Amino acid sequence: MFETDKSDTRGWLTYRYEFGGDSFRPTQRIDSVEQKREVTRDVPSEPVVVRNEIQMNADAFFGLDSAVLTDTGIAALRTLLWSALTCTALLWLARLVPRLRPLSLCLVLLSPYAWLYSRQLWDNPWLMPLGGLSLAAYLSFHGQPRRGPFALAVIGLALAVLIHPMVMPLGLVLLWHALRFHRGFLRAERRLVLGLALLCLLLAAPWLSYLLQGLWLRLHGALPVAAGPPPPPAELLPPEPAVSFFTPLFFPFLGGVQLSGLGLHYFVGEDFWLGREILWLPRVFSAVAHGLLWLGLFIAVQRVRSAWRTGALVGRDLHLALICVLTFAVQTVLHIVLRRHTHPHYYNGSWICLVYFVALALSSDAPWPWPWPGRLWRPGLRGAVGLGLAFSLSLVTSDLALRLHATSGTRGLHYGATLSNQIEVARSLARYHPDSPISIEVLNYRLFPHALALLRPLCGVPSDPAAPRQMLRLRYRSADLRDGGILVEPMRIP
Repeated sequence: MFETDKSDTRGWLTYRYEFGGDSFRPTQRIDSVEQKREVTRDVPSEPVVVRNEIQMNADAFFGLDSAVLTDTGIAALRTLLWSALTCTALLWLARLVPRLRPLSLCLVLLSPYAWLYSRQLWDNPWLMPLGGLSLAAYLSFHGQPRRGPFALAVIGLALAVLIHPMVMPLGLVLLWHALRFHRGFLRAERRLVLGLALLCLLLAAPWLSYLLQGLWLRLHGALPVAAGPPPPPAELLPPEPAVSFFTPLFFPFLGGVQLSGLGLHYFVGEDFWLGREILWLPRVFSAVAHGLLWLGLFIAVQRVRSAWRTGALVGRDLHLALICVLTFAVQTVLHIVLRRHTHPHYYNGSWICLVYFVALALSSDAPWPWPWPGRLWRPGLRGAVGLGLAFSLSLVTSDLALRLHATSGTRGLHYGATLSNQIEVARSLARYHPDSPISIEVLNYRLFPHALALLRPLCGVPSDPAAPRQMLRLRYRSADLRDGGILVEPMRIP
C-alpha cells in the first residue's frame, strides 16, 4: 500500500528526473534481513581488475567535450561566435525596422562567402558582425537615445577600426549622423563621451605603441629596445593581376557577389568546379543578388531623396536608408581613390549596408518611373526570387563544403589546406626531434613561414627531444592539383 509523499525533502533526489506530479511512499515499513550462507567456490586470493573503455570520436564535438580547450575547439567556438553575433545583428535590425523581413536579412547566412569567412582564422571577417552590431545599436539609440546602445555602437566601431580601417566609411557616417541629429545628447552626456574616448584609447594602446616604435625607428634609426635578428626572407607574393582603369569604378557596385555563388574561383581556383556542371544553373541564378542590390540601392536613394526634400526624414527606416546610402557613397569614393578592386573582403567594411539593400529590395515595392515594372514586383514575385536565391545558395554552399572536406582544402593562396589537415601535419612533426631539418615543398608554407611555426605550439603536442632526428619533407599528398592535403614523410638521404 502506498500514500502520497508531500515531503519536500525528496526534491534533491528526484527533481532532476521529475517535473511536477506526485510520488509515493509505502504505508507499512518493511525491513530487509540479511541471510548468511557459505560460498562453496574458491575465491581468488589476488583481486582481478576489469577495465571497460568506451571511446567516442572527439571530432563529433570538435573537441568541446574535453576539459582542455583544443585547437579544433577554438576554431569551432570562433565559428559559433561569429554566426551568433551576425544573427543577433541581423535580427536586431529586423526588429527595429519592421519593413525588413527577418528571412530576407538572414538570407546572407546561406551564402558561401559567409560560410568561408566564418571559418577563416583571420580577423578581417569580424568586420561583418561588428559593423552590423554597431549599426543596429546606433539605430536603436536613434529611436530612443540611451547610454547602453550608444556605448555598444562606439565600442563595436572602435574594435572594428582596430581590425581594419576599411570600416571607416560606416564610422564617419555614424559620427556625422550623431553630430547632426543628437548634438543635445552628446552635450548632456559629456562624461559618457569622455569615458568612451578613454576606453577606445586603451583598446588602441597596442597599436599606438607599435606606431610610436616605428616613429622612433624613423627618427633615430634604431628601436629603443634591442631587437632580435630579422626573420629569414620569405618568398615574394604573386603580383596583383593587371586590371583596367575602370575596374575600381565598377567594383563598389559588384558587392552583391557576397550574396551569390559567383566569384568563388578567388578561393578555390578555376578548375574546382570541373565535373560539377550540375551546379551551373544555381550558380548563375544566384547572380540575381546583384540585381537585388542595385534595386535596393535605388529604392533607398529615392526614399531618402523624397524625405529630405519634404522635411519628413523621420523614423528609423528612413534614417537607416540614409546611413547606408551615405556609407556606400563614401566607400565608393575610397575604392576609386585608393584603386581597390578584385578582393571580395574589401566589401566587409560596408557589408551590413549591402545586406540591407538586398533585404530592402525583397521587402518593398519598387518606386519605378514606369508603371509596368511596379506591377510585376509584387510580394509573390519577390517571395519566389527570395526562395530561389535561398535554394541556390544552399546548394552551392553545401557542395563547396563537401568538396573542400574531401580534398582537405585547396593549393591556392586564399584558402589553402584545411585546419584539420594542418593539425595532422603539426602532430606528425611532433613525432620527430625538434631540430629535424624540413624540406618544405608547399608554396603557402614558404610564403608564410610563421604559420607552421605558430601552429605547432597551438596544437599542444611538443616535439620529443628523445625522438630520432631525421630529414623530413612536407609535400602535397596527391598529384591532383585540386587536392590540397599535405603530409609529412621522412626523406632518405643517399
